[in-house]
Amino acid sequence: MANYTRRCTDLSNQFERARAEMAPSLQLEQASALYAQGVAHCSGGARLQGIDELTAAIRQLGAIPRVTL
Repeated sequence: MANYTRRCTDLSNQFERARAEMAPSLQLEQASALYAQGVAHCSGGARLQGIDELTAAIRQLGAIPRVTL
């Protein structure tokens, strides 16, 4: 469980960094909505689903989700 929680946090931070470099757009709005859903799932205990959503949100921004150790 701790690994999933750490992964949620890491992906959330990656999204925040990628979002900071983007201008407002429909793509950013859609990715942000998916991000919010992912954060909610991570916080609510559905961490695997949240991880999938956060990963998809990062990809929507054109970034590559990274795995950190």
